[in-house]
Amino acid sequence: MNDSHPNRAHYLEAVTHAAQYLAAMRAGTEVWVEFGELVRSFFDPDLVAIAGREPEGGVTFRFAALPADAEAPRLLECLRLSGTPVLESGFLSTELMALPGRYAVALLPLAEGKAADTLLVVGHKGDRPLPRHLLEVYLAVTGLMESTLTRLRVEMQLRRMNEELETQVGQRTAALQEAVRELQEINYTISHDLRTPLRAIDGFAMILLKDYGGQLDAEGLRLLHIVRENTRQMGRLIDDLSAWSRAGQVAMAPARVDMGVLAEAVWRERQADLGDRHVEFRLTPLPEAVGDRALLREVFARLLDNALKFTRGKERAVIEVGGRCEESEYTYYVRDNGIGFDMRFAGKLFGVFQRLHPEQPLEGTGIGLAVVKRIIERHGGRVWAEGAPGEGAVFHFALPVKEERHG
Repeated sequence: MNDSHPNRAHYLEAVTHAAQYLAAMRAGTEVWVEFGELVRSFFDPDLVAIAGREPEGGVTFRFAALPADAEAPRLLECLRLSGTPVLESGFLSTELMALPGRYAVALLPLAEGKAADTLLVVGHKGDRPLPRHLLEVYLAVTGLMESTLTRLRVEMQLRRMNEELETQVGQRTAALQEAVRELQEINYTISHDLRTPLRAIDGFAMILLKDYGGQLDAEGLRLLHIVRENTRQMGRLIDDLSAWSRAGQVAMAPARVDMGVLAEAVWRERQADLGDRHVEFRLTPLPEAVGDRALLREVFARLLDNALKFTRGKERAVIEVGGRCEESEYTYYVRDNGIGFDMRFAGKLFGVFQRLHPEQPLEGTGIGLAVVKRIIERHGGRVWAEGAPGEGAVFHFALPVKEERHG
């Protein structure tokens, strides 16, 4: 072999460039072709090939750039004679003299995983083994390539996992959309189809009372009044279920809302229905919020109705609405001095059809607080309650601090 090889500095610079090139290699490319071209371009061997063991046995080239006197069949024959130990154990050979023209050849195993089933073959013409520094350069390059193979394998795994995840998300999204569609159909049925028979029942009961009431005894009249009251209660239940459904589906129009003005307006609407009740209403300054005005109005309406309901037995009822600014959220509350509740059951308060006082003759369907929870959670907020039997209750809700969006 002649001593015309470039110096060590040149090879070190070439290794640096090779490392940068391999770092940019991405999964899905022709990895072995790119690596073979890299070795040929950066290190200028007289022959370069990448041999690999096939699953069915035998050794074939995954890349080959060979001179005319080192044709592929002859080189493969040489690899079969001297390369088997390399492929089995990772042994490094530095000479392969069986080719015409006398090449000094390095056989460098490349491990794809645990087994070294791929071999980098590089050769330089000459009659002496490759210099040590050149062997170290090729060893460094194969080490870089092994690291690249590991990275690419991880990238491929991540890509497959992401594709599987996207497929699962797509399937679950489709299932969720189908469930929403079915819920909308059920809600439509409840809101429309069930009202017709209810109206018929109530209407016929009213006709019986009007036209035949004089022929009924007290028990018959009582039963007809029960029928009418239950149809009205069923109507209220349908209204509340519809409200609960709309709270989760209606498009939101976020804007800055003066919560104090909103709470006061909702309270004024209820004053006309108080009759001879003595209710003291206290409104402390409330921080503004960003949200859907109509939905937040529904929140105050439900909470104030709840407070009025559970203070009905009080000679002097007190209902207070307040709030404060915190670092990341605005919090609001509606406090009453009504019958309260046992904190052991606080987790049930905001569920659908949950009534903590079934023994009390109070109106309602057990959906009002569930509507509140759904609206506040759609705003990115949270709800909770505190209370004690006979000592009243406080219902809180918090809204995140947000900037109003325009356009």
